[in-house]
Amino acid sequence: MLVDFLGSLHLLLLHLPIGLILLAVLLHWLHTSKRFQSDKATRLLITKLAVLSAVLASISGYLLSISGDYSSGLTANHMWSGFVCTAFSIIFFVSLRNDYKRMAGGSSVLLLVSIFITGHLGGTLTHGEDFLLQAFKGKEKEHTTPNIQIAELSTTKFYGDIIQPIFDARCVQCHGPQKQKGKLRLDEEQFIIKGGKSKRELLAKGNSSGELMRRIELPMSDDEHMPPPRKPQPTADEVEVIRMWLELGSNFDLTLDQVSNPDSVMTLVDRVNQINPSSEQLSHKSTVPSYLPDVILKKPSQEVIEQLISKQVVVLPSGESSSFLEINFVNVPEITDEMWSLMAPLKEHVVRLKLTGLSIKDPHMKSIGEMRHLVRLYLDNTGITDEGLADLQQLPHLQYVNLSNTEVSNRGIHYLEDLPGLRQIIAYQTNVDHSDLQGNVEVITGGFTLRSLATDTIRIPEN
Repeated sequence: MLVDFLGSLHLLLLHLPIGLILLAVLLHWLHTSKRFQSDKATRLLITKLAVLSAVLASISGYLLSISGDYSSGLTANHMWSGFVCTAFSIIFFVSLRNDYKRMAGGSSVLLLVSIFITGHLGGTLTHGEDFLLQAFKGKEKEHTTPNIQIAELSTTKFYGDIIQPIFDARCVQCHGPQKQKGKLRLDEEQFIIKGGKSKRELLAKGNSSGELMRRIELPMSDDEHMPPPRKPQPTADEVEVIRMWLELGSNFDLTLDQVSNPDSVMTLVDRVNQINPSSEQLSHKSTVPSYLPDVILKKPSQEVIEQLISKQVVVLPSGESSSFLEINFVNVPEITDEMWSLMAPLKEHVVRLKLTGLSIKDPHMKSIGEMRHLVRLYLDNTGITDEGLADLQQLPHLQYVNLSNTEVSNRGIHYLEDLPGLRQIIAYQTNVDHSDLQGNVEVITGGFTLRSLATDTIRIPEN
């Protein structure tokens, strides 16, 4: 933890030696002219500060390098060039202090060259190899879209020809050869299988509950949502293609002719290829989570939002440029009729509604059923029953419902399983037995068991 913190200081400290070294070299060169001569003590002080900041930047840079978030080759080059630059700064300081004029002149030139090389390698690490020329190339690289080409079904690999282009466009900038945030690379099969430093499983074989899909589907306001805000987000169709591949077992060798319904894959791929928005449109979409409904709404009433906030209700936008809202009653001990009335004008905008632990009854479900763009709904520890779930049958975008610790049963779940967008129902400590449920909806009721490990303690009964 401390090492990570000290390593992160490198991004703050690295600018100090750059400015101080340039100033120290400039003052030394100007001092050769009688017109711009400066006091030796001043030049020594600036150079001493440059050396100190260079040493601190080198140490923090080394600590950052061992985090594993960057390419080892590029990181090593940048690190060693920084060490060389620090060494030249020390030589330059010693030569100034002892009036070694020839050594000072030579070391100042080498110091200037090394600082430019180190800075260039650092910029390459964080912005890519052609970051200096990017201004002359427009913004094509900043906003990329996957280009998926499908020829024969028997030769088209689901991962290599469809999934990897999506990863290249949306993920590789932060999880590729040059940078590996969270020690994760998504540019090659071997690295995807290896995963990152998260203890959660990246690809859950046969379903979409792994860490990859969890991060993609988190609300934009969540710190763990990926891609991060202001980065181009995958479209809903791209996310659905990834989900389909995961549910087919995350098979890297799977070809389209081995898929039971290749037409559904082709339809999604066609929609992905048809999306080629302008820079302005893409910039707007890049701040909106991909799982949200693809509709344009007018802005919600700010006055109504402020009234809800004044009653301790948490109301957040679902993305900076989005008109959708996430409403959470976590700070509210009891929801009142006035609060229900205030939410009514916002029913088109609510995509995430958390009512955990409140006295929600079946009559309230009609109001929730009118939130037709609702994506995630939390009804755990409430008073709803099977009859209330019938009012949710007109929510085409609903993907997730938490019903834990309620009185619902299989009869209520059957009202929901035909919803086109529904993917997961959480039903811990309920009367639900999902053994007879049909469809592609994942119903989680608990009852998990952990397999024994060789390192587990085993109690041997006494004879």
